[in-house]
Amino acid sequence: MNKTPLYCISGLGADERVFRLLKFPPHVEVFHVKWLQPEINESLSSYAARLATQINTTQPFYLLGLSFGGIMAVELNHHLKPVKTILISSVTNRAEFSWYFKLISRLKLYEVFPYQRLTWFQRIVAYFMGTQPKGSLNLLKDYLQQTNSEYLRWSIRQILCWQQRERIPNIVHIHGTRDKIFSSSHIKADYWIEEGSHMMVYDKAADISRCLQTILNPVDL
Repeated sequence: MNKTPLYCISGLGADERVFRLLKFPPHVEVFHVKWLQPEINESLSSYAARLATQINTTQPFYLLGLSFGGIMAVELNHHLKPVKTILISSVTNRAEFSWYFKLISRLKLYEVFPYQRLTWFQRIVAYFMGTQPKGSLNLLKDYLQQTNSEYLRWSIRQILCWQQRERIPNIVHIHGTRDKIFSSSHIKADYWIEEGSHMMVYDKAADISRCLQTILNPVDL
């Protein structure tokens, strides 16, 4: 049986390890889109166009984006035509940002944050990410250690200055009720994961996998 490609985009500073506990339907073949180093003053649209070269568009395919990877998946829809775009712990458009995201954006506080010292704020980051000591915490620590500060600065600015104003048609959104990064009070998700944090893709992988079994339906191809 020919398998349908599913291209997964990890969150900010993360890699394919964050998806390793997910179980996908047998008709899907998983590929991981690799983050690139942004060019000087590169726009999100231009960056998405470069990422798009990793995706084979000669056959039907799915996109899946986690957190910032979800925002990038939305941007890729401006360049590509996936069958479905699945967002996990992300936002579909700017209207779903929390008030503090909008405030930080308006005041441009992202310009003065000491990104090179992010590891100093490890406990705060872990709190907002909702990591579990026996689950995703060690993975988060590793990501914080390896993330390039300039890449981080660029990514945070792109998130906060994102101008997407409406939800595109082919999105399916999975979100956690305890997400502290993208507050559930502003989200209109299709699937809710009870007690799911921003790192639920790792800590509640079984629940998300059940959602994916329904969403990735071969009938839609």
